[in-house]
Amino acid sequence: MGIRGIVTYPVEPLFVATKVMMDLAEELISKGTVKDTFDRLQALGYMEFFDFIGLREVVELDNRYSLEESKA
Repeated sequence: MGIRGIVTYPVEPLFVATKVMMDLAEELISKGTVKDTFDRLQALGYMEFFDFIGLREVVELDNRYSLEESKA
């Protein structure tokens, strides 16, 4: 899809994410869980999500350049 996909479809991911959030809220209210929606969508787990957003690298940088270390 490349850059064209980002330019051509700038809000569609937001629409999809919003629908999923609405489905999750509805399931949580009606069933007290979100397991069915997670299973149906094959949702990412915590570690997969953290890897996708680069959280591990952010934590490593934070540890390397922490303000706490510079105060010592």
